[in-house]
Amino acid sequence: MAVTPTAVEVYENGKEFRTYNITEDKVDERMFDVRMVIRPADHEVYHNRHTVDIYQEDGQKFRFAVKPGAGSLSFDLEGNHGIISPTGIIGQFTNAGSYTIDENNNIATGYVHIPSAERAWHTEHQCHQIGPRMVEAFLGRPIRDYQVANLFESLFHRAPIATLIDDTEDDPK
Repeated sequence: MAVTPTAVEVYENGKEFRTYNITEDKVDERMFDVRMVIRPADHEVYHNRHTVDIYQEDGQKFRFAVKPGAGSLSFDLEGNHGIISPTGIIGQFTNAGSYTIDENNNIATGYVHIPSAERAWHTEHQCHQIGPRMVEAFLGRPIRDYQVANLFESLFHRAPIATLIDDTEDDPK
């Protein structure tokens, strides 16, 4: 599945299966092993965001949200049941003990201690927001390690792939 500022694209075996207009289509349907609910932005709910809820058969729930006009994407994960040692920019922080927040609001990870002065409580999103100079320390690696030209490039090959075999070597017999 791919969520863009204007569409939700569903793929099967690397080929586009179905596309929905995230700004207009209201969807509530089962597909494969999930239920997908798409709600276009409504200024009364969801902070005026287009939302895509994914409910898996095992009870996991994901929510993608897109701000109209801004194109910014948010992602909510309600749990990681059945996922062993999640990785990546989101997954690494769903592992138990990946970070702690003490009674003085200091944040500690396996990499660094972030003093409370370097973070703020973001009421709208119900989360801690750390200052820009601490982001790389919190991630434990440079931000450029997470940047890609095409997020789905490794998943969806839209051109033929060929494997060449060098048969010019002498037969070892």
